[in-house]
Amino acid sequence: MARASAAQGALIVFEPSSVGDSRLFHEARALTHILKYSHERLGHLSEGEATDGPLLEIETFGEEGLRYRSRLPSSASQGWEGLKAYAVDQVKDAAGAGDWCTAGIIRYDLAILSTKGMSVTAARYLVAELSKQGVTILCLRDFDKTGFSIVHTLRTNTRRWQYLTLPRVFDLGLRLVDVESMGLQSEQVQYDSKVDPRCNLLECGATPEECNFLVKWQTYGGWIGDRVELNAMDSMQFIAWLETKLRAVGVCKVVPDPLTLDTAYRRMIRLSRVQQAIETAIASMPTDDEIAVPADLMGRIYNAIDGTAQSWDTALWQLVRAHA
Repeated sequence: MARASAAQGALIVFEPSSVGDSRLFHEARALTHILKYSHERLGHLSEGEATDGPLLEIETFGEEGLRYRSRLPSSASQGWEGLKAYAVDQVKDAAGAGDWCTAGIIRYDLAILSTKGMSVTAARYLVAELSKQGVTILCLRDFDKTGFSIVHTLRTNTRRWQYLTLPRVFDLGLRLVDVESMGLQSEQVQYDSKVDPRCNLLECGATPEECNFLVKWQTYGGWIGDRVELNAMDSMQFIAWLETKLRAVGVCKVVPDPLTLDTAYRRMIRLSRVQQAIETAIASMPTDDEIAVPADLMGRIYNAIDGTAQSWDTALWQLVRAHA
């Protein structure tokens, strides 16, 4: 998939969770433009030289943030550059955090919300908060009964969740018209229900033609029909199909309103000044040989923490601050 996409001029983003087959892994890495991995799982990858790696390499450290190194002509780095994690007032669910990070650096101005199936309450809470800010939600799902239920649950009130502001949700599909136009392969599915599933499908927005595709006949123990998964498309089909859907709903690059842009500009000016001050301070740092360590340092630390709840590193920091 990566080789075929690269041959078509696509941007290759590789997010491995493990090495697996070493030969295939290194082959995929050689084709990659953006490599992103977890320090906890694949920290050894950062030991290589940037000169023989991807254009942009990102190593994540969970709540501590991430670091990156770039060979992009417009933003080449001399080595690893750090970026601390953004602090939030309240964490609802960390699922999909890595996807959100990746979404910030790829082609479309989108953030990715993954619920691994039916949306949980935390996902609907996030959708509700985003909707208050006028954010549009795009839903990508399989062409089956569960897929229609996912969309319906995201954009309507349910017994478990009531929206104060109904979200603006676009169903990207799959839909029957997509399946037929691409000649996608279906698979049989069985519904263990005495009630005709088409009743719920119609309620969730399926057309009568879609209902008759998804539910074909009744059996002694339930109902039989067909379904089509997104992975029925090959890689190039999927990319072309998704980009067509995104263009159809008007997805484009974002430039914020003047007030937001002005505020962001002032903030970045301040950050730039802070960064310059940090770089100046680092350049003037004394070497190890220039820093005299007190001969009785261990005794001082012991006396500072003995009989207290204070840790040794906190005591050390206070000692350094007092004599800096």
